[in-house]
Amino acid sequence: SAGTLLLVHADTPAAVLAARRVLFAGVCLLPAAWVWCALVAAHPHALAQQRRRFLAMLMPGLAVYACLYVAPGAFIDWYAEPIRRGPLFYWNAAYSWSAIVFGAGVLVHATRRSAGGSVGQQLATLVGVGMPLLANGAYVLLGAPPWPWDPTPIALGFSAALFRVRVVDVTWAAQHPRAEVVAQMHDAVLVADRTRRIVDWNAAAAEMIGTPVVEGRSLDELL
Repeated sequence: SAGTLLLVHADTPAAVLAARRVLFAGVCLLPAAWVWCALVAAHPHALAQQRRRFLAMLMPGLAVYACLYVAPGAFIDWYAEPIRRGPLFYWNAAYSWSAIVFGAGVLVHATRRSAGGSVGQQLATLVGVGMPLLANGAYVLLGAPPWPWDPTPIALGFSAALFRVRVVDVTWAAQHPRAEVVAQMHDAVLVADRTRRIVDWNAAAAEMIGTPVVEGRSLDELL
């Protein structure tokens, strides 16, 4: 959003360059951040594991962003007006859209099994993901859209409000207090369902057992 605002008000080549560097920093970092948020919301007890996944997903975006400085023509020609996009741009777009769809799947799955989940929350998740994807897809694929600015940040703003009101506050209101209590306990805690499959745990349990705890793993096998 900051990059788009700077770009709208840029009146010199240097200002355009600075705005686009800010804009594409967000473009390259957003997919990993989105998936990380989805995983943390779905599995609040496994923060260390989610951090590792976030760093792994961050690597492709950082590599593409580095190309903006060392081989800009392969991704984006900074100074072209309108922007000239290289092959890496479309590869990054496909990777970003795939990551965002994956994050939406994680949230829908978490909503379905949550105590506060409902069909309404699942639809809100899909609509919230679809809005920025459609806005960004139209802007990128149309080539010369009838508007001079990227509508994706505006769509993301509406999506953020929708997620907060219809998904986060409602869906996890019932389970987060329990999850936070379990996570903060110094005693080792394992929670299993009636089929003796792990559904929750805390860091103290993983440290005591000395092996990674995975959701769905057999309690008998683990112990």
